[in-house]
Order: sequence, then C-alpha cells, then structure tokens
Amino acid sequence: MVRITTSIVALCAALIATAPVAAADYNVVYDQGDNGDQLRSGYNMDPSDWTGLGDKDDTMNFEFGLRYWYSQGASSWPGIGGSFGASDTSHILEGHLRIEDHSTNTFATAIAGYSITSSGSYVDPNFSGSISSGHVGYLGADLGWNTWADGKGSGVGPLVGYMYYNDQLLTRQATFMTNQSGDQFVFDPTTGVISSGYKFDSAPNNVDINMLRLGASAKADLGFLDVTGTLAAVPFASVKGVVGDDGLGTTLTGLGNVNNAKASATAIDGWGYGASADVMLRAHPIKNMTIGVGGRVWYLQGSADASYDTVHIGDPGQSGTPPGTYNVQPDPTRTHWVQHGDPFSMMRYGITAEMSYAF
Repeated sequence: MVRITTSIVALCAALIATAPVAAADYNVVYDQGDNGDQLRSGYNMDPSDWTGLGDKDDTMNFEFGLRYWYSQGASSWPGIGGSFGASDTSHILEGHLRIEDHSTNTFATAIAGYSITSSGSYVDPNFSGSISSGHVGYLGADLGWNTWADGKGSGVGPLVGYMYYNDQLLTRQATFMTNQSGDQFVFDPTTGVISSGYKFDSAPNNVDINMLRLGASAKADLGFLDVTGTLAAVPFASVKGVVGDDGLGTTLTGLGNVNNAKASATAIDGWGYGASADVMLRAHPIKNMTIGVGGRVWYLQGSADASYDTVHIGDPGQSGTPPGTYNVQPDPTRTHWVQHGDPFSMMRYGITAEMSYAF
C-alpha cells in the first residue's frame, strides 16, 4: 500500500516537472540570418510516454471514470404507532478510481455517488404520498490484495473498506410543537380558548449510515474484455437520523385547545448489518478506454430505537378572582419517549453503465 501512495506523489511531481510548454521554450540558432531566432516545437508525446506509465511492463495501473446507476430503493423504518416505508427510483451519477500495483498484487478503489433525480412513494400509519425531491449520496473506499493473481491485473483476493451512505429522500415533513415551560399564551378570559402562543417546527428525512465492509474482489482480464466483481459483507453499520412521519398527530380535547402534541422529530439511532454485490462486463474499444454494463445490489437491516418528545399544554386555569374567569397561564410540560429495538431494512439495486480511462 505504501507503494501505491508514493507512486501517486511521484506521478503528480513528474507531470508538473515535464508539463508541455511550447511558447516559453525559446531556442536561438546563430549564423542563419534573419531566421536564426526560432521557437522550438512542443513535445508531441503523451504524458504516459514521458514517465513510463501505461507501458505493458509497468507495474502500476491507474483507472478513473464515470458510472450511471439506474437504482430502485426500498426502506422500512420503525415509528411511533407503526412503521414508515418508502420506495423510490433514483438516477445516480458516480465517479470511481482504481489503482493497481502488480508487483505486490494490491489495489485500492474509491467511489462517490449522488442522485440526479429521484421519484417514488411512501406510506406511514396515517398518510401516503409521493416522493418528488431529496437525494441519496455515498462515498467509500476499499483496499485489497489479489492473493491469487497473474501479475497483470487478473486475480481474486480479500478486501476491507468503508462506506458512508446518506438518505434524504423527502416525504411528508412531520410538524411538531416546540412549546416549553414558561411560554405565554393569549386566551379568552371567558371561554379559556387559546388564540395564539403555539410554536411549531418541522424536520425533513435525513439518515446517515457508516458501514464497515469485508469481502472479496475478482477481476478477469481477457484482452478485449474484462469482468470484475465484488462481494462484501457489512458486519456492522451505525445508523442515525430522522425519518418520516410517525402518525402521532395533534389531539384536540377540552375546550378545543391543543392539549397534547408531538414535540420533536422522530430520531432513529441503531445498528445494522448486511451485504453488497456488484458485477461489471467491460469492453476495450480503443487503447486505454473501457465501456461496460453491470448490476449492483446493496442490502442492510438491523435494530433501531425511535425516540421523540411530547408536550402537554393543558387549558388555562381559574384563580377564583373574579369567579368564572380564566386568568392562569397553562404551563407546558414535555415528556421524552423511546421505542426500543424496532427492526428496519434498506435495499438499493439496479443496472450500472460505465466509461473509464486507464494508464
């Protein structure tokens, strides 16, 4: 792995030191009359020719490119009074990088993806609707060793990696009350009906997942074609965030005042495990360039606590002076609740298309 890192530094230094400059490379030739002063022509070689990178016998190989992922997603989350579920179709643009060191049969890969558009639907205990905005995004890297390799890129071996995944697909944004003890309300002294003083807020979906990856990678280079595949387990993932609406709506009681209400977003805190797999078939139409198609699936499940606050406001009180008059402020009281260990699940799968360049 040290060789991969030092090679990247050496590559950057070589490219800077040998960058092609024609206009500033002035050459003087004497005894040729008016034609003595000339500009020497620029280099006509590729950067790989200057450094030796890209030669068949070079032990280092670099590859980078873009992928498109047509993905289908589905999720189910714990909630208060029932679960929240969503399904979506997301179009994801992804950048990828792969570095191979054939002398040690090691490799490093990195990916970063972000959805361009998403659409879908959701359902919670009381409502259903469509998903028309928001995004999914991810960032990850793997380090591997081709234990069984031919020294030219083909091989099979273990890998270890990390993946960060963020889900912010927006459904119905849950509204909750934020009143605290000591808040003042305006109410009718005769009827006790509160006319103002309620405070509200809301929170969108936002789930962060940090995953450990352990698995194996395989690559078969057939000359004009190559096949790559990865199978990885996720032995542990931390899951935190806010999801959906939980159906704990506002209850109207007494004189028509809002006595009890949800007072925070529903927070998710848990852990999970799962697996991922992908395969790609690629062709080499021209030197150093590849195009390919493949498939990918990610799955995660686990246990998560759902926590939230409620607030009890109550009705204005009567002090007895004058009799029958409401003149005592209600004092909001908040209670924190935790629903332990409800299961959740997430899946994303679909077809990928790739274009990359190697040197």
